[in-house]
Amino acid sequence: MYRHTPLASGFRAYSAGGGRAMIDTIDDSKQMQEPTDTQGMRGEQFSSMEAPQNYGFTSVVADADKGPNGMIKDCAEGFINFMGGNRSFPVMGLMDDRRHRLLNLAKDAAKGATAMFGLKEWGQQFLNTADGMFMTGNTKKKMRFQLVNNKNDQQQQPSQQQQANGAGGGSSGSASQTQQQEKGQKTLHKEDSSQYFDMTTGSLHHANGSSHHEVKGDRTVGYYSDNEKSYRADKGHTHIKNSGAHVWVDGACKKSMPFVISPDPCT
Repeated sequence: MYRHTPLASGFRAYSAGGGRAMIDTIDDSKQMQEPTDTQGMRGEQFSSMEAPQNYGFTSVVADADKGPNGMIKDCAEGFINFMGGNRSFPVMGLMDDRRHRLLNLAKDAAKGATAMFGLKEWGQQFLNTADGMFMTGNTKKKMRFQLVNNKNDQQQQPSQQQQANGAGGGSSGSASQTQQQEKGQKTLHKEDSSQYFDMTTGSLHHANGSSHHEVKGDRTVGYYSDNEKSYRADKGHTHIKNSGAHVWVDGACKKSMPFVISPDPCT
């Protein structure tokens, strides 16, 4: 017969069981995200641990709010598992943040609804609800839909010197470092784009190469490359401009130079 003493049972539960954690900061530069200086049970602190996330989805929680002497006042929280009951091998399973969580989704949207959100100060949400899909932005910021060159697809090739060092065993660290740099990918939202749709509080702007179309509260404007080849319509008039030639209608049709009768080349 094998018996557990209360002390042995308590130690096994402490070692193998999971635990709640207070997250100080996140190191998002690693190939596997790592919470740093995480506080576990009273007096227990983990300098770093792995925090795997679902493929195709990633997030990084905000830093903790701190008071005097660096004490955490409010922060994101997580639940830790200890692999094999080894207290020195923690893995962060789930993270959430009471400061920014989207509350009452079932009441405000529907049971079964899903959502994406960031910090509440940003005021940006994406909801999938019974009434449809809603992407909500902040009037003080921008929403952009764009096409960019995929720089993540440009695999970094080791130089001939690195290949030689790796083959000779003289500097295998350099070759290994190059291979590590090829893993993962970076955000592309700040890359230059010639095809995009921008929405701000004052304008809708659609661009495709040199062609632009803007819809503002008091006018609609389109131009090619710059304002010298453009059209405009507002409450008072309609305007066509091509370098020095202007045509506008404001009750009467007017032109800055005489009309020339010519076959239409735009067929």
